[in-house]
Amino acid sequence: MMSCPLLTSRNYPPSTAVHFRIQLSRVFTQTLAPNYEKLMRIRHSCVLLLSLFPVSNAVAENLYRIGAVLPLTGDSALGGQACRNGLELAVHDLTKAGASPIALEVEDNAGSAPQTVTAYQKLHATSGLDAVVVWEDAAALALAPMTERQGQVLVATSGDRAIVAGRKHAFLYWLGLDTEVERIVAESKRRGYKRLARVITQHPGPVFMRAELDRLGSSQFTIAFDEEVPADARDFRPILLKLKQREQVDAIVSFVWFGQIGLFAKQARALGITAPIIGTDAFEDENELKSADGALEGAWFPQIADPLPEFKQKYEAAFPGASIYSAGNCHDIVMLIAEALTRGENVSDFLNTVKDFPGALGPVSASGDHRFVFPSIIREVRSGKFVTAGQDEIVASERPAVAATVDIRALPQSGGEGR
Repeated sequence: MMSCPLLTSRNYPPSTAVHFRIQLSRVFTQTLAPNYEKLMRIRHSCVLLLSLFPVSNAVAENLYRIGAVLPLTGDSALGGQACRNGLELAVHDLTKAGASPIALEVEDNAGSAPQTVTAYQKLHATSGLDAVVVWEDAAALALAPMTERQGQVLVATSGDRAIVAGRKHAFLYWLGLDTEVERIVAESKRRGYKRLARVITQHPGPVFMRAELDRLGSSQFTIAFDEEVPADARDFRPILLKLKQREQVDAIVSFVWFGQIGLFAKQARALGITAPIIGTDAFEDENELKSADGALEGAWFPQIADPLPEFKQKYEAAFPGASIYSAGNCHDIVMLIAEALTRGENVSDFLNTVKDFPGALGPVSASGDHRFVFPSIIREVRSGKFVTAGQDEIVASERPAVAATVDIRALPQSGGEGR
């Protein structure tokens, strides 16, 4: 387990444990920006050191415990690591600002639903949890019934409405899959597409998006070719050869998953298939871009709008070279929970009613159905990079600044507790 709760005590009596934790948090943050590998070693060391200094019951009872189950290894590791970075950045911001103490613990699920359950059970058994952050659809669907029974808040960086359906404590903090499909339909119409081929992975997100595309796009275009592949498929040539033998299509809708996106494109281009490729937000992964070896050039997909420049600058200073995909969302999740705690409100009630919260992604409001309203963009691959196709959706200068603009690299040097 990776665990190093970073907190500032508020209204607690002095104790060796609290002082020790604050000193550890200073070391942690000062090491964060210049040397990421050293940071990882220090974080693991925190686990062993903190075990020697148990926290007093008064402090422990006031901790709000967030467990994160993320793909830190595997095909979707870049996104999971970025989410972890965003969570940790938020905890540091709150620590420096003297906000309510939050303990964050992270477990790796390697992008596997069964490992997701195991990781959650480990966190729940060893720490007890108030809230859980989980990355992507299948993992969230696996945990939602369990967290709901425990009365724990679940926030998923996913757009699948099935995760929150009929649940009080589950929330989606991502661009809705229905919104993604709406953007695909509108952009396809703008580009004049009439005949589409479609290949999807047998995974909850792509399956939902296929149904939405049928519902929203049936009057606009024809699906001339439609195939499914298993989640572990890596050889798409049999399907692509069938596609090549069909009449020409205007574009290929590629609702495939992490570990498949780049390979699918590369194999299609190698067979001489030149139709434009339409994807999902999962396309924004540097590993997929590398595995495609140039074959994703011209591909486009809907995406949640970029984080604010202030957040991006702070994030890149703390985690140079790291992916920022999902980091803003995960940062906001912690900040929203902290805001509810500061106000003394029930976290689930607050998340379902919040309006214009100034987050890393700009102003965020609840939609009232356990989801949130986000601005969206169309991203495109140009010259081997992800770029925004036009700026009609969002103008960064018109968005309010991020709530927490504290420099992560320096915690206060005074040794006192509280504010």
